[in-house]
Amino acid sequence: MVDAEDSSRMNFRILLWIFAILASISSSANGAACTSWSNVGEGNPLTRNSNDFGVNGMSLWTDDAVGCTCGVIYEWLYYAKSVNTVYFQVWRDTGGDVYELVGQHQHTPTGTGSNTATFTGTDRIAVNQGDIIGWYSPGASVVSYKNNGGGPSYRTSTAVGALAVGNTHDWSGDATQSGKRFGFQAKIQPGTAPTITNLAPTTTSISDTSQTGFLVFTLVVYDDDGDTITTSMTSASTEFAFDANTLRVTTAVNTIAAGSYPLTFRVQDSCGKTGTGTLTITVTNSPIYITNLPSYAVVSQDIIIQTLLHTLATSDASPTDSIASCNLAAAPKFSTAIVTGTTYGIYSILNPGFDYVTTKKYQFDATCTDSYGASDSGTFYVYVTANTPPIFTNLPDKTSIASTIATGTSVFTVTATDVDVADTVTFNGVTCSTGTCPFTITAGGEIQTNADISALTIPGYEVYVTITDGTSTVGPRTLTVIVTGINSPPVIRNTPLTFSLSLMENSAKSASIYQINAADPDSDTLTYSITYTPATEGATVFSFDTSTGLLSTSSASVVDYESLTSKSFTADISVTDGAATDTYATFTIDVIDINEAPAFGTTIYYVTGNEGNAGESFGNPGFTVTDPDPGDTHSYTVDCPAITMDSSTGAVTLSGTYDLDISGTTSVLTCTATVSDGELTDTTQLIVTINDVNDHTPAFSQSEYTIYTTIYGNVGGIIGNIAATDGDLGIYGAISYSIDSSTLNDTYFGVSGTGDLYINKALSSFGNGAYLPFTATVTDYGGLTDTAKIVVIVYITTTVATETTTERYITFFEYPPNIPWFTLLSMTAFTVAAVFAYLAYTRGFLTNLTCEDFKSVCREKKKRIINRKPRRKINNFASAQGHRQRGVEFVSSDLALQINTQL
Repeated sequence: MVDAEDSSRMNFRILLWIFAILASISSSANGAACTSWSNVGEGNPLTRNSNDFGVNGMSLWTDDAVGCTCGVIYEWLYYAKSVNTVYFQVWRDTGGDVYELVGQHQHTPTGTGSNTATFTGTDRIAVNQGDIIGWYSPGASVVSYKNNGGGPSYRTSTAVGALAVGNTHDWSGDATQSGKRFGFQAKIQPGTAPTITNLAPTTTSISDTSQTGFLVFTLVVYDDDGDTITTSMTSASTEFAFDANTLRVTTAVNTIAAGSYPLTFRVQDSCGKTGTGTLTITVTNSPIYITNLPSYAVVSQDIIIQTLLHTLATSDASPTDSIASCNLAAAPKFSTAIVTGTTYGIYSILNPGFDYVTTKKYQFDATCTDSYGASDSGTFYVYVTANTPPIFTNLPDKTSIASTIATGTSVFTVTATDVDVADTVTFNGVTCSTGTCPFTITAGGEIQTNADISALTIPGYEVYVTITDGTSTVGPRTLTVIVTGINSPPVIRNTPLTFSLSLMENSAKSASIYQINAADPDSDTLTYSITYTPATEGATVFSFDTSTGLLSTSSASVVDYESLTSKSFTADISVTDGAATDTYATFTIDVIDINEAPAFGTTIYYVTGNEGNAGESFGNPGFTVTDPDPGDTHSYTVDCPAITMDSSTGAVTLSGTYDLDISGTTSVLTCTATVSDGELTDTTQLIVTINDVNDHTPAFSQSEYTIYTTIYGNVGGIIGNIAATDGDLGIYGAISYSIDSSTLNDTYFGVSGTGDLYINKALSSFGNGAYLPFTATVTDYGGLTDTAKIVVIVYITTTVATETTTERYITFFEYPPNIPWFTLLSMTAFTVAAVFAYLAYTRGFLTNLTCEDFKSVCREKKKRIINRKPRRKINNFASAQGHRQRGVEFVSSDLALQINTQL
């Protein structure tokens, strides 16, 4: 007979057998992705609480294997027999019985009995199918077990000790045992997708002058599970390249047109989860510059045709840009037009109507714009010159007429010219030296008689002629008309002079100085003669027409005051008609010195120097100046405020501090230099090139840094920043970092280009409070450096707070797909139970079989060997509030005392 207690025990064993079958069916889906209700270990760990090993420093390896892929262990449920620290561990088979420790969670129970250790973020342990769980207790063992006479296989060892993640252990020397079920279980949830943390999306800018290989952007990727991440650029681009190893986006060509370039990227972990991001690169247009403004032009007020005054020169650093247009502001008498190709010029318009009297100078701005809309402006000046008066070409002069000629007879034709080609010369009416003037002049300059000369008794006339170009009137000039038929001696009529004549230096060749007016009533041919004092030099300065009595400048050379020995001459003149002579009283001719402008030898000069403070020398441009006036003293000036020019030597120095490290400061100055003799000037262009100097040393913000970090810090993890600064702009502002860790005998740390210190090699071999000193150096492009002492102090976190949650899994019967197959299974189970009941009744063997033995028989061990090298993962531990500490930097080492078990 089976009593009620034995019957109850048998029913419980049957239920255990049914659940064993269900567990076997559930675990048959080997390799499926982990779900939010996956777990590994004891199904009901809190009931396995009979005993513990009671051994200090013991490690346990079980054959409980993870049955899913791409999951993370986030929580451990266990029964504690003592309040000591325990490390829950995950092992991965590397071949044979050698296993690698791929992750561990440290926890101290809050008390004996039921405990839960929960972890978040990167503190979770990534697992795959076949990973084995176990634990290690540095002190007395913590996790309980229950003897069941057929539990899972396990191995124990006191030789493993405290291992850092990534180390291995050969469990072949530890005997395989069974018969115990351990009171702990790991809960698994699906892994999360990787992300690109700095593309959300993100926009950055570069210049269109950037060369091939220019670093545009560096992606930062992250996976909360710590999975291996593969990064790729999914958009096609010929302008930009992406390096999947360094995550750097660089320019692929030298010429990139201004515009917007969107690039898309994707990250994928080893489980196939993906994330995306977009980087939009804006290529900015380089500005256009007008390189030859300000400038000027000089025009005559008489100009009437469209005239090119100035050709605009531009420069644009952009390799794909071109000039689009050039325009003038507030300049109605001027316009712009293309001279050739894309080169523009400034023109005066047709019939501009310049008037020297009313407007002598025009000032306006010219603006040139490139094809991307950038523009530059400069000032242009137009100076108007006054009208040039017309000149007589054949007066003064003389002619003879017979007293018997008829009225209207042509006497002489006056000729005149005007250098202003647009002007028209007009002949005004003539007058005579006598009261009655028997002459007139036509529009063509022809002098005619307009009266009966035979009725007149005057033997000769001085006819006065004036001309005009509409602006200026010139004259009168004299035509002497002799009426023949009177036998009288010649008479010089404009003698004597009561003043000295003046001859201006540089007067034109054959320029009239003085006309001797002589008359002969008989119209005889007169011959003039002259005597100079001094005679020889006077003959080189003057020219005298013996037939007309006109004293002029030499036709062979221009008068040069400085080359003359004598500056004053006297002249004696006489006239004869062949029979009688008249003498002109001696008169004086003084040569007058005029100031002549100095002149630069070339149109452009150059100086070069370095940026710096006031007084920084740029040397001497080497001006070459000529001046016909040997006694003149020259002084120099320049119109650029940034520089000072020595007025006597032309030497150039900085007028104040000039710093190219100030944004927008130009390195080339285009200046106008002026030389003056005190009255007249000349100008030339001076190009001043200012060199950039490496005048700033890079500097760390402090001479010593103390940084704290845990031994569990990830390789590649950033533990602090030592970024330095450099006041230089441009190439000398580029800095790089290096560290000298020779005192550490290994390269445990590295430094990035932005000054981030990171772990280069695992620190797990160091003990708590390990003192790791080394030196960091920052170097700029010019070789200037600064150093700082770095001290890294390593600590070990000893306490991790627990967290609780009110979330629960849905129950078995709350999940609708479970109902149909559970019904079928229940019917099958009922049939099997009936068979067992019959056997138990007839044979009696079931009464001696414990429920634990029964479950052990049905247990199926599944484990797949994953033949791949896992990544090393160092877990930081969450604080009581769920926060993580990757590295801590303190101002002084005294603050290290503030680290407590909350870390």
